Order: sequence, then C-alpha cells, then structure tokens
Amino acid sequence: MEWQVTNDPIAQDEILEALNYYESKSHKAADGFMNEVSDGIEALKRNPFFEIRYKFIRCLPLNKFPFMLHFHVDEEANTVLILGVIHTSLNPDKLWR
Repeated sequence: MEWQVTNDPIAQDEILEALNYYESKSHKAADGFMNEVSDGIEALKRNPFFEIRYKFIRCLPLNKFPFMLHFHVDEEANTVLILGVIHTSLNPDKLWR
C-alpha cells in the first residue's frame, strides 16, 4: 500500500528557501538537495512509520543535507502531511509546543 504524501504550505516554503540557498551556492548542490527531498518523500510513501520525536510528529533525516522532514501520519486517511523541512541546527522543540 502506498501512502499519499502532501506538503503543508509552510513546508513547501521551507523547501523553496533551502533550494534557493543551495542554488546560490551551486546547481549541483540544489539538484542534490531536491533529490534528497524527493527520496525522502518516496520513502514516506512506502513506509511513514519513522520515529516519533515531538508529541505526534515523526522525523526523517535527509542523508546528505542537514535537514529533517517533520511529518504527521493519519492512519485512517492513509495520508502523510509534511509539516516542516527543518535544518538540524534549529531547536524543533520550540516549533512543536
């Protein structure tokens, strides 16, 4: 069974902000970042039951970039909502209270 994954508008903005940053450094870095995000989304479609880290929020770290996908799983609706794409240097405890 494949899960339906959607981005919250805030998460979409965070992806674009990070993409713009990497694009300013190099096209290769920007492409790599987007590939990592896409790979993460594909992983969530297959199995979204990663570690619960903050209340009801699960996290999936990207492999090569210092970001984590923060998401919520709705088992009844068979959906995953990506709430944020957050740099690992930030304290998400302040975001999810």
